[in-house]
Amino acid sequence: LARAICQRTNLTYDSDLRGLYRHLLDGIMLAVMLVIIVTGMVSQATFADFVLAVWVPAAPFLTWGLRERFRQADAVKANEPVIVEAEKLIEAVIAGACADHDCVARSRALQDAICQRRATTVLLFPKIYKMRRPDAELEMLAGTAYWVRKAMVKV
Repeated sequence: LARAICQRTNLTYDSDLRGLYRHLLDGIMLAVMLVIIVTGMVSQATFADFVLAVWVPAAPFLTWGLRERFRQADAVKANEPVIVEAEKLIEAVIAGACADHDCVARSRALQDAICQRRATTVLLFPKIYKMRRPDAELEMLAGTAYWVRKAMVKV
């Protein structure tokens, strides 16, 4: 039960961090776009000069930001079915609906899915972890407490 709860917590923490990163990227991309638009409106440059001087140099950054934003959104979405499976396992353990060897096998399958998710998604910047950690730890403790209380009610 503890292992399954930790696996679920690990997945929700990862989704939370990636969601925060995606929102930060949204904000940065919006700010950059606004700066570019305002610069274009107030500059005396011709449209062609403005495109060559501002849009072309900014395009790789904007393209990367947009691509990264969608990659993070996809990573969060890909975690959802694994979280559901973790919750099913937790419910099965609480209900006594799986034999020990079946629970262990399902937990190992979950761990394989978590490792696969980590291997196929990009790492986040370390500052994201530091920024989110205090609040995320409180949320993880609350989530863990929820499942432990649910298990205690069944006992």
